[in-house]
Amino acid sequence: MMKQENGAIGFHYRTNATDDYIKMADVNDKEVWYSEGCATFGYSELQENKTTEYGANTIGGYQSPLALLDSIPNAFVGSRRTMYMFQPAIGSFYEGIQYGHKELLSARDPWSGYIHYDPALYMLAHITQFAKTGWENDTNTNGIWRVLPNATFASFGASDNEHATAGIDGSASYMTLAAPDKKDFSTVFINNTQNEKTFAIKVADDMDISVMALHVWTTVTDSYLQKGEDAAIENGIATITVPAYSVVTATTLDTTPARFPTEKDDGDYIQTGTRSVLDTDSTGKNADTTDEYLYADNFEYVEEGQVAGYNVTTGEETLQDYIVSRGNEPRYMLDTHGAWIVEGGRLKQAPAGSPWRSSRDWPRAAPHGCGRGSVREVRRRNPPTRRGNPAPDRRSATLRAGRSPRGTRGSGRAPSRGTA
Repeated sequence: MMKQENGAIGFHYRTNATDDYIKMADVNDKEVWYSEGCATFGYSELQENKTTEYGANTIGGYQSPLALLDSIPNAFVGSRRTMYMFQPAIGSFYEGIQYGHKELLSARDPWSGYIHYDPALYMLAHITQFAKTGWENDTNTNGIWRVLPNATFASFGASDNEHATAGIDGSASYMTLAAPDKKDFSTVFINNTQNEKTFAIKVADDMDISVMALHVWTTVTDSYLQKGEDAAIENGIATITVPAYSVVTATTLDTTPARFPTEKDDGDYIQTGTRSVLDTDSTGKNADTTDEYLYADNFEYVEEGQVAGYNVTTGEETLQDYIVSRGNEPRYMLDTHGAWIVEGGRLKQAPAGSPWRSSRDWPRAAPHGCGRGSVREVRRRNPPTRRGNPAPDRRSATLRAGRSPRGTRGSGRAPSRGTA
């Protein structure tokens, strides 16, 4: 009964599975999802700085953008997964937090609006921009393309190790998606090895394509999703060359993929020159890098009024006070484990045992950062608060504080430039 009611099943941290999952997809037409998968480990542009032999100076190698992409065809072959859910797809933790950033889009600076579009998005676009992907309807008439098992190959054959690769001299993967009417198809090749590969694509007799050549799009280090020369179809066969450490899509579609709003010609999308630091005047309302104030906040936020919130359970939009909508977290500060909250216009430390911490399973802080258990558990025992901008500087701080729960209000003043 449960199998009939559920349209999808998900699991993660491995690309293989038992034959039951393949049967659910092939026979019962159920979707199988990779329900929590990593994006890239750090910015893809920095991958080429690594010096290890496997993938040195490229976007390939172990735990690389190419390794991420290669897990998709391997997960399909090993367990028929067609949905890859990134953890996370968008990262907005402030820098300096004890967390290994791994996302496709970074939006950490609300004061500046700076966004980093990771080039791994272009690598994923080798799949998503050359097929109609998305949700199929109950009658399978929405035109969503399907992955063809007989035209898909896994470089390492799937594994219970989520970070497995084919190795420096291994095989390349390929995955073919086709339209339900058989008029179009795209084949994506992922070569996470040091060797160039050559493939012959044979168009099946039952395909109804009308083109005489396949359009070819290629990604290599510092050159993402670029159109190359078409591959002619001769006697039903097209020959495709796949460079070392690259992604190549051969498609019948005559389309131009979208580019980043911050597109540059040198393959570098970090662009820190457009990223302003968090530095305000004495009011905390205006950016100002010339005065003696670094940041000011009275923790009241009266001028913000109410903000709209969305209840995913009821589908209704509601209005909340600004600070309530933030979980009572101060603006431009990040509490990873419930150290500080704003209550009644005051910045307040949430003590051990309070609802703010006990409800989130945050135990009492261990002295001097020590405690039994793993590094993660020790980190959880010591709630840190971080200001949004991590730029180093020598500062001093002035703070008015009150202990009385009634009649006294504490307010934080801006740290001024000086000797710390």
